[in-house]
Amino acid sequence: MEKLLHILDLDQTIINVDVEPWIIKKIEPNVPIIRLKPGERKLIESGTFRGDDNLISYCGREYWLSNGMYERLEKKTKPEVDLADYGVSYAEFIDPELVAEQANKFKLNVDNLEHLFNTKDDVIIMSERSDLDLHEELIQCVRDEVTKYNIDIKNVYMLSNNNLRTYTEDIDLKKLILLIEKLIGFKIEDEKFTNIEVDQYNKVHVYDNSRKSFDEMKTIQETLNKIYFDSNDEMKAKVMNKIVSSRPFIKIHQMTGNEFNKFNIEKVVLERPSRIHRFNYFK
Repeated sequence: MEKLLHILDLDQTIINVDVEPWIIKKIEPNVPIIRLKPGERKLIESGTFRGDDNLISYCGREYWLSNGMYERLEKKTKPEVDLADYGVSYAEFIDPELVAEQANKFKLNVDNLEHLFNTKDDVIIMSERSDLDLHEELIQCVRDEVTKYNIDIKNVYMLSNNNLRTYTEDIDLKKLILLIEKLIGFKIEDEKFTNIEVDQYNKVHVYDNSRKSFDEMKTIQETLNKIYFDSNDEMKAKVMNKIVSSRPFIKIHQMTGNEFNKFNIEKVVLERPSRIHRFNYFK
């Protein structure tokens, strides 16, 4: 029986909400000196501005500011800024009071969801935010809003273990693991298939605003290969049977922001695991 699942990323896909990191002075971490502009967070986390040589570090993580950000910081403080005194705070993502306020501030991206109105398919939310309890009110409000369009959220997966202060590139790996679990039907633990069955779907449509996540999802076969060959022989046989019998595939939808061409779409059909593919993860 054919089963179809839609996995939607929360921020910038289902909702827009004004939430950004702060640049703070380490001795006053609760006082924002600069609130980053939309889109800047990913750039400073990924090292895009490494060449500008404006390094700040905090809680074991490094961030590279652009020269423009440095100039904004300089204007807010004084010339000759000592970057060693500054860090990045994710208070708007992890402070219970600030998170609770977002339940009344978000905008539902109806245009991204209209093809799912009245759907009978399963729909789940994934988010790189922290634990579900912290975001319970926000998630419930999102559920209530999409219910108006007869979209029923089956489950919610918060992909950060603790909070965004521990955010790493492994979020993209967690997205891939979630996709593989849903396509194969077995729980993955310690990057190995287990005998624990989960709901299986032979067609998964995933929606994400991030270009990086879109590109990483296209490498799902390589991640599947690695997990498969690290699993025991019993699970290898079961996984291979699932792949051969159901021919699972994903359709990756990246939000474009173009009202006439809303999604950049790529289809990937899972194949029999092979050692020929290069492994990008677990190095």
